[in-house]
Amino acid sequence: MAYVIGIQAVCAALVVLIAGLFGLDAALSAALGAVVALLPNMLFALYLKVNARPSVVRLMLGESIKLLLVFALSYFVWRRIEFVVHPLPYWVSLVVVIKAHSFGLLRAVT
Repeated sequence: MAYVIGIQAVCAALVVLIAGLFGLDAALSAALGAVVALLPNMLFALYLKVNARPSVVRLMLGESIKLLLVFALSYFVWRRIEFVVHPLPYWVSLVVVIKAHSFGLLRAVT
């Protein structure tokens, strides 16, 4: 799990650096999107590590909580932060970090 989180963190850093080419506001928006995606994934990985016994119910519960956290953090970012969030870097960063786990899963296959 740490490997997958590491890949997500590297992808987040790359997206933030690329967004930084378009200005500080774009980089901050991308960083917010990365945090919104990465924080629930880190908590989910910790949840899976603490609950050693594998169970479909625990997996589905953890996924549900992760999605609720993503929605709650997104609401917080868009409604409560005193900063203009640019949608394109925010959503690109969020999607890239969420989908980056696929690269980590390739390690398990090979």
